[in-house]
Amino acid sequence: MPDELNLPQVFQHWQAAPAAKAGNELSFEALSAAPMAQVSQWILDLPAGSGEAEAFLAQAEAQLQATQALLEAAPQRLELFVSRLESGGEAHYALEAFPAGLTEQPAEAALLPWVDAFQPGQISFGAEGLAKGQVGEAVAQFQQVVNDLLGQVLHLAQVETRLEGQLLARSLVSWKGDVDTTWGEGTQAEERKLHQRSLALALTSRLAMLSMFTTVTQGAAKIAVLVAAPGGALLALPAAWKYLNTLLSQIRDSHL
Repeated sequence: MPDELNLPQVFQHWQAAPAAKAGNELSFEALSAAPMAQVSQWILDLPAGSGEAEAFLAQAEAQLQATQALLEAAPQRLELFVSRLESGGEAHYALEAFPAGLTEQPAEAALLPWVDAFQPGQISFGAEGLAKGQVGEAVAQFQQVVNDLLGQVLHLAQVETRLEGQLLARSLVSWKGDVDTTWGEGTQAEERKLHQRSLALALTSRLAMLSMFTTVTQGAAKIAVLVAAPGGALLALPAAWKYLNTLLSQIRDSHL
């Protein structure tokens, strides 16, 4: 995952990787026959030792559950944010002008200077400014984030589970959701359960990343009503992503 994303640790196991070739650690005919030259690869390397792998998976599952809850709550939080701004009737959204409590949440507080900057008289929005200035840079950064996330969710998925570097299993997930798994030699029943949980984490995290796009686009529509500058809908997209990214960073930093 790129540095611009403040995704919780559970998402950091995704990476873009070339499709495996025949003879690489495990024979995997389905993968070598795939028409794509690239897959999205999930690699989960679990610690060995009594209870350590279980604790690692439990923490990852807790992070993912917290992320899903955040994505469900974000639209309502933004709706409240926008409605409180609109009810204030302020033409200039100065940070100190907001009602007590509105700036207590870091993600909402981070939006205030952005909204304020795009009010009339605060910044120039000529064609040249959009191409070279702050707005163009923000939109370009958001586009890069979109490309990076799409790279994870639009390719075939290859899920690998390892135990202290030793490959336990590799699964290929098709676009239709079919799963084909090759097990390492001598894999025990308990180790198979570890891979099944790893696979569930991988698939659920992909769905969560798709939900992030929905959250951002819906959030941008809400934020756009506060942006007085031309092209408000476009400007609201990177703002909505920054809002979500701040929320995600709170999970990342919570040591779940």
